[in-house]
Amino acid sequence: MKDSRAKEYVEKYGDRCWDVEAIRPRTLYRLIELGLKETVPPEYLVKTESKERATRIAKPVTERLRKTIDRGVLRLLEAGVPEEEILARISGKYGIKLRSGKTE
Repeated sequence: MKDSRAKEYVEKYGDRCWDVEAIRPRTLYRLIELGLKETVPPEYLVKTESKERATRIAKPVTERLRKTIDRGVLRLLEAGVPEEEILARISGKYGIKLRSGKTE
């Protein structure tokens, strides 16, 4: 009650509060999901769910690919190949265009 924000909080929500740590993770997830569904436009949620699904589906492949690329980069580093050349080789091999050292 000594917090400068307490008065406004009590007026808006009442004089009870809960520690987030006391809520089971699954319950907290559901509360957040319900809040999002009430406040976020449905088209944004559909787009986000699609992105999450795509990431989940691609994960086994992307993890394996990342490990393969890491091993290839390590071999090139051990061979003394300069970093810029390594980036050029790897990005060319996988058809990735680089802009200022970053992937698109």
